[in-house]
Amino acid sequence: MISFYLHNSGSIYIRYYHHSTPNAIKVSTKIKIDSDKWDKNKQKAKSSKLTYKGKQINAEIKRHENAFEKAVQFYEQHRGFSQGNVRRKYLEYLSPGLIHLSTREKQDFLKYFNSLVEKYKATGQDIHKEYSTTLNHLKECFKGRELLFDDIDSAFYKEYNEYLQGIGLAKNTISKHWKHIKAVMNDAYMLKHHKNDDFKHFKRQREDSDTIFLTINKIERIYNLKLSGNIEIVRDYFIIGCYTGLRFSDWDKVKNENIKDGHFEILTDKTGERSIIPIHPKVKAILKKYQGVLPKKLSQQKTNEKLKAIGLMSKINDEVTRRITKGITPVTTTTKKYKLISTHTARRSFATNLILNGVSTRLAMKMTGHRSLVTFEKYVRIDNLLASSELEKLSFFK
Repeated sequence: MISFYLHNSGSIYIRYYHHSTPNAIKVSTKIKIDSDKWDKNKQKAKSSKLTYKGKQINAEIKRHENAFEKAVQFYEQHRGFSQGNVRRKYLEYLSPGLIHLSTREKQDFLKYFNSLVEKYKATGQDIHKEYSTTLNHLKECFKGRELLFDDIDSAFYKEYNEYLQGIGLAKNTISKHWKHIKAVMNDAYMLKHHKNDDFKHFKRQREDSDTIFLTINKIERIYNLKLSGNIEIVRDYFIIGCYTGLRFSDWDKVKNENIKDGHFEILTDKTGERSIIPIHPKVKAILKKYQGVLPKKLSQQKTNEKLKAIGLMSKINDEVTRRITKGITPVTTTTKKYKLISTHTARRSFATNLILNGVSTRLAMKMTGHRSLVTFEKYVRIDNLLASSELEKLSFFK
């Protein structure tokens, strides 16, 4: 019998007992929910409207249940019951793009990569665009050559890395392509499609890209713009990002129903962590304007396009000098700041402005969801900020 329960981590788990095994099979659905919104007796969310990562939780529970039932039936009818086999088959049924691959195709790295892209596209995940770009580069680099999972080794790493450097991609962009490749390899590895773990040793080289943040004064300028239509919605979402520190994927979770005792409590999409954030007056005003529920947000690409226009209208014209590596060549560029504004600027601005206004690093990390102090300090460049603020106090600079 299949049942669902809420783990201490906030994840919903499947539990299944079979007469041939002494212990229950337990598998995480990777769906998260607050404990006060979970109905233990009915084994589902209390409200059918509750969502996680943009999907209705109860509908997803049913989808996982159906996939698990099909996996059990398959192995009872074919090869006999096995806990490991049931788990793997269950995961395959959850990924329709993968279950139609032949045995030979499941050894083909590029075909498997493509099946994941199609799965992400079918489920409406914007990440499919990034993975598709990586896949196109792979096809261009290897020009129709067959790539099996066993071919993804140190020689592959060297050849593909040299190709990416040769076409002049920035070091951080190259790092992102390796992130996608390692994720695809790991996905197939976990599903037992291959035993090649060389990918675990592939290094992702990154560099500080001097990502910008906006001061409170500049955020005020954006807030006070007279706008209408989609560009107004983009501006309002951006202001919410600046005063909550949430990632773009979580912006539309800011709604009245997530307010408790004067602060937001939100389970974040990326990490599943619970963020607890005080409600800023400007966020309150925006929610009031939309009667507690924000309108549908635009795609991240369109949002980024409109944010640059908003920055231009706000006269955020400071010149920003950046030094990045393209290919193997260091390149220094000077750009108007408004051209660099993106959805991520909101989160970085929130974290940086907290520190500049005297909030402790520990408390700031609690609100942003950062677990590592080292990562957080790089994120907001704390050393640079503190050095600058302390130097300004010296009489030499008066």
